[in-house]
Amino acid sequence: MQSEAILFDQAIHAVYNAAAVPEQWPDALDAIAACFDGVGTALLLQYADNRMSTIVSPSLAAAARAYEEGAWKLDFCVPRAVERTVLEPQACFTDRHLATPEEIASHPLYLEFRRPHGLGPFMGTQILPHPRVISILTVQGRTSRETFDDAEFVVYASIARHVERALMLTARLLEVETRSEALADALSHLSCGVFVVDGRGRINFLNPSAERMLGAGLSQHQGRLVLTTGQQGALDDAIAAADAGAFDNSTDPVHPLLVKDPSSNRTFALYVLPIGQELGPVIRDSFVLSRALILVIEHGAGVTADPSLIRDLLGLSQGEARLACLVGSGQSPRQAAAKLGITEESARTVLKRVFVKTNTSRQSELAALLSRLTIRTSP
Repeated sequence: MQSEAILFDQAIHAVYNAAAVPEQWPDALDAIAACFDGVGTALLLQYADNRMSTIVSPSLAAAARAYEEGAWKLDFCVPRAVERTVLEPQACFTDRHLATPEEIASHPLYLEFRRPHGLGPFMGTQILPHPRVISILTVQGRTSRETFDDAEFVVYASIARHVERALMLTARLLEVETRSEALADALSHLSCGVFVVDGRGRINFLNPSAERMLGAGLSQHQGRLVLTTGQQGALDDAIAAADAGAFDNSTDPVHPLLVKDPSSNRTFALYVLPIGQELGPVIRDSFVLSRALILVIEHGAGVTADPSLIRDLLGLSQGEARLACLVGSGQSPRQAAAKLGITEESARTVLKRVFVKTNTSRQSELAALLSRLTIRTSP
């Protein structure tokens, strides 16, 4: 049997392979399940207009069909999971957090759906790949196993952050209507900046949005991507890490790099994604020598703040960051609670934690703080 480290490394490489080739996500989810000897993995995507889509491991295809055909009506765990991801600092959850032993033993969800499909305990977490997309990632365990433990939570939380980073690209590719299967053509349609570089930071490709960002804290020098605001070393380190393709299963990926251009008052967040040598033909044909894809998301007025960035900048939990972004944009706790699917009382409880962590005491102060820090996505 392969070691946990090898399985983890294979899963992360599969995740980043799928970032630019959405058709590869089912196999990537299968690789994640293998890290925990699971039946499979499911990825639920919910959009701002309430549309929902699900991507699952091939082994979960039959269960997914049964769920969509009516078993979802039995699923009392979903609303509890939604509430938990807002209220609890711990990002991961499993059956023992959402259901009582009596429910697990006798509820129709388990008797009529989960067990007949060979599904035992599950482990899930929420990820935030896009301000307008919320995702729930769940590993489905076998009926023979016990519940997932805290040590597995650590590994799973790390995998989930890599999935979130990869989905930042996938979600944006799925938003645009591409007219070609070539990756370069697809990337050219994105409103965020994209630089594709080799292991030394030399630019092999940049899309039109990235071209427009040059000269505002970002530039080319002798073919290399250069940051003019003092974070070149951090960028070089991130590209080198992507080139090496070595992943640690106990830590989160590198946080985004923030670039501010004093002359234009523009601010950018840079996310470095590895490009593996084993990627499919769509990648290889366009970027033979490339080792990293850099997403550059610009500050923009009048749009919802990016919760994942606020989480990373201010050290908030997933739920705290989502609430902070809503309240910081001018919504009342009641309005924010309705959007998050929790009670107003719960929203106020979480908001108190946000105030403590951000050293603020009222909504106006939080809004001012976010306006100074926030990187927002282009409309």
